[in-house]
Amino acid sequence: AAETDGIIAPFGSRNPFGGFGGSATQGRAYALFDARKRNLGRVKVDGLDFRFNYTKDVGFGTLSLTSNGTYELNREQASSATAPFQDTLSTDTNRFRFRNSLGLQTGGLSGQVTWNYLDGYDYATPRGFTGVAQDLNTYAAQSSIGSYSTFDLYVRYDVQGTGLTSDLAFTLNVQNVFDQAPPVY
Repeated sequence: AAETDGIIAPFGSRNPFGGFGGSATQGRAYALFDARKRNLGRVKVDGLDFRFNYTKDVGFGTLSLTSNGTYELNREQASSATAPFQDTLSTDTNRFRFRNSLGLQTGGLSGQVTWNYLDGYDYATPRGFTGVAQDLNTYAAQSSIGSYSTFDLYVRYDVQGTGLTSDLAFTLNVQNVFDQAPPVY
């Protein structure tokens, strides 16, 4: 604090409990520094969003199928309010993603399996090391990211009791059931 007191002295005094208080020279501020983080970038996106729901009563319960996703047609980004927009969809961004679910409810028991998918994409510039490493293995820079799928599982049992158990339910959620590793970045 002592090393900065000489710098801020013309503009006010330091509060001994932290911060900056008062102004010894009212109306004579020469500069104001704003260090707050701000998102100044801009993004323009257009594409196709879809959603499909289907429910069917079957003899022992209710079957449901849901699908939703996005296919991006255009994506442009600018790093600031004055920077020009640049196409980021052709490289470095996945174009297509979706989520499909199949569920069944019978009595107090319900379950659902969900498939999550992210499309792969190409890098604008290959990334990583190219050449022979100390272990004598040859490496090539990565030029793309592969697609990625995971499966989730949801199970719920409603006790359907009375009194204290009238609203009791047990749920189990497992995300990424098969422990699928994401593609290498």
